[in-house]
Amino acid sequence: AGNAHWRTGAEAPRRVDSVFCGCYRRDVFERIGGFNPALLRTQDREFNARLVAAGGTIMLDPLVRCTYFPRTSLGGYVRWTYDCAMWLFLAPCFTTVPMLAWRNAVPMSLLLWTVLAMSLSLVAPTAIVLLCALPLAAYVVLALASGAQVAARARQPALWPVATFMFGATHYAYAVGSLVGAARLGWHRLSGAAA
Repeated sequence: AGNAHWRTGAEAPRRVDSVFCGCYRRDVFERIGGFNPALLRTQDREFNARLVAAGGTIMLDPLVRCTYFPRTSLGGYVRWTYDCAMWLFLAPCFTTVPMLAWRNAVPMSLLLWTVLAMSLSLVAPTAIVLLCALPLAAYVVLALASGAQVAARARQPALWPVATFMFGATHYAYAVGSLVGAARLGWHRLSGAAA
């Protein structure tokens, strides 16, 4: 899920731009304010971006552990992923704090490339269709390899197809949420309408 160090891990304490379930001293809130109540998602990311912009430091300590209970249904997980992406791209309606990183645009690029390849398959010569399908084929190979890695690490071969499917569900739900958020932001800026 991206290259955020709190997701990919760290060998030793390190500075990061954001962290999951951060802990802060009271004076931090007194200095930069609390979480933005206008944001229904990405509040922690916006807060962390304000903290860094104000000269603060966010440290990721690999020794800190927390217990996280994920969504219990596929639909709930997909909706949560969609909402997180949509709110990240819509956030400029409610804050001037920049939060987007290049990694946030990757799933949207994958979705747009998928639509382009499917559209071209209707009208373009086979060579062009195959050329457009190469990145999608690479994605499928990477998802399969990553799913196999998850299954091997857990020593549960049945996880391979499930993990592979979940990579696609995650990335495409995030991509659709990103597009909807970006479209709502664009509409808001063009029309001055409420987000």
